[in-house]
Amino acid sequence: MISIDQKALRLYTLVMLPVAIAAAWFVFRSDRTSTAGMVRVPTGKVSVMVDGREFSAEVADTPSSRELGLGGRDSLCASCAMLFRFDTPGNYGFWMKGMRFPLDLVWIREGMIVHVEQNVSADSIRTMYPGTDATEVLETNADALSGVRVGDRIEVGTVSER
Repeated sequence: MISIDQKALRLYTLVMLPVAIAAAWFVFRSDRTSTAGMVRVPTGKVSVMVDGREFSAEVADTPSSRELGLGGRDSLCASCAMLFRFDTPGNYGFWMKGMRFPLDLVWIREGMIVHVEQNVSADSIRTMYPGTDATEVLETNADALSGVRVGDRIEVGTVSER
């Protein structure tokens, strides 16, 4: 004859075993989406012209690519940049989390610069806001955008294939 304690133990085991198996599957599965240690593939590239200077810009247009940005990289080529694209205009803040080199940043709306931050140190802890709505933000090496001002035009080419 089985006692109440043995019945409770069997019921507990029958319920908890599938829960434990499911938890182990989530913890140990190989297709996890963590970005730690992974190389990010850009969603595309665009040609960006600003003040007579041309940049080849990686496009960051997903939440994860925008969050990572240029963080964790050691450098950026002289004619390279990253263009952050947003679906709706907003007062998007940027910080230097994970940065290893200084940047110039410009916020853009309708092909026009609406805010400029130049030579921002890699160890800066402030969050920079444009104070007005923007739909794109361009990041380049520090001093690559020296002389650009609010109101300057920016031309962005079409996205190339991967």
